[in-house]
Amino acid sequence: MRKRKKGICAIGGMSDPYNPLEKKLELTRNALKLFPKYGYGTSIITKSNLIVRDIELLKAINKHYSVLVNITITTADLKLQKIIELLSSTTIERFEALKLLNEAGIKAGITFMLTLI
Repeated sequence: MRKRKKGICAIGGMSDPYNPLEKKLELTRNALKLFPKYGYGTSIITKSNLIVRDIELLKAINKHYSVLVNITITTADLKLQKIIELLSSTTIERFEALKLLNEAGIKAGITFMLTLI
């Protein structure tokens, strides 16, 4: 029987895996616990600084598999952000999360999307 090749599991995109309910339910956290066991890396897109809660899990995955985190930066205008992203982390909190992730050895960068009206 041939062994199945392992891969990367992308999390996020249509729904933020670190939405406000994640703090209580820990669905993303519990899913991440399975990744090292089954040999998968991950690519995560989020707007939340809650991801720093899972740095130790991401480091454990990163020992043997790829981990990439992209944090969405929507605007530098904090007033506008409070209007369009009521429940999201502030831009400042997101940049702090990027700093902490990179300091922990996790590849982390910015997802920046431009919408033309």
